[in-house]
Amino acid sequence: MIVGKSRLLIALAGLSLAWLAPAPFDTGLALAKGQGSTKSEERDKAASREQDQSDFAAVTRLQQFINRLQTLEARFVQTVDPPPAGGAESRGTFYADKPNRFRWDYQTPHKQEIVSDGETIWYYDPDLEQATKKDAKSLENSPASFLVSGKPLEENFNWLVVRDEILKLPAVRLWPKKEGSLQEITVTLHPEQEELLHLNLVDSMGNRSSFRFSQSRLNVELPENRFSFTPPPGVDVILDKSSGS
Repeated sequence: MIVGKSRLLIALAGLSLAWLAPAPFDTGLALAKGQGSTKSEERDKAASREQDQSDFAAVTRLQQFINRLQTLEARFVQTVDPPPAGGAESRGTFYADKPNRFRWDYQTPHKQEIVSDGETIWYYDPDLEQATKKDAKSLENSPASFLVSGKPLEENFNWLVVRDEILKLPAVRLWPKKEGSLQEITVTLHPEQEELLHLNLVDSMGNRSSFRFSQSRLNVELPENRFSFTPPPGVDVILDKSSGS
């Protein structure tokens, strides 16, 4: 997977590198009285204004969730379209620790690891006996950044509130302002709890990857060695100098 899907893994690593701040939002859509607007137009404007306020609330809630998040541990199920050889579903555990540290432990159908200590990102495939090393700073300015850098998301993304067609819940869709390895991200939170439920990614090649999260634990203490990686003896180490954007 690490060799055949390097673009997806770079996007996934970049996804783990920033925080959301809402984009400026204009709610001044109401017409002043006496301008000759019809009741139907007024109703339309009122409905539009209510939708704008609802959208802004959804983005603000996502901002607040991300601001509060310091660490995260969650189980995930990943599906990919088009599906890779060997099946479309992978399972594992995701860990995040502000700033800039994260770990994706893939457990089935194949064991793989993506680990960042804030300075270096490792992509490790035990079956291939291969570890790819990449400078984490190469992803800091990538529009694929999302989870742990502390930078306002509005610096890199435009947003729109949409409906999660799988979970039937409001979601925030993010588009990078600069061209890169990721085309869009859609984020869905639990409607009542501080819990990340779903991430849907589309890379620049049109490949889709969906992550459904469960058993989330927010702001729990995580061991330091969770975000370190040392290549096992005999493993081929590849240095990746690409920019990641």
